[in-house]
Amino acid sequence: MKLTRPSSFVLALSICQLTLHSLATKVSNPPSVEEASRVLSIRRIQGTNVARVSYRSPDPELAKGLVHELIASYFQVRTHLLERPAGETFTTLADDLQ
Repeated sequence: MKLTRPSSFVLALSICQLTLHSLATKVSNPPSVEEASRVLSIRRIQGTNVARVSYRSPDPELAKGLVHELIASYFQVRTHLLERPAGETFTTLADDLQ
């Protein structure tokens, strides 16, 4: 996944960290951020607002759980950001970049 804006990177990292933290409570051996980012694929389907998410793992339950947690984390972070005043969201993302 190519992220061109720093705010996209911070948001993606936040979602990934939240996903893996949540997954750690449900599976015995969750992947690291580095491992997950190597085999995680998120692609926007051209002409839509839909994304195709896949995660390769020899453990199908881990793959299913990670994708499920990733989607839940995305909606949690996005909802949290949309509920905040615009200036506060910008300040938080700028602080995360430092």
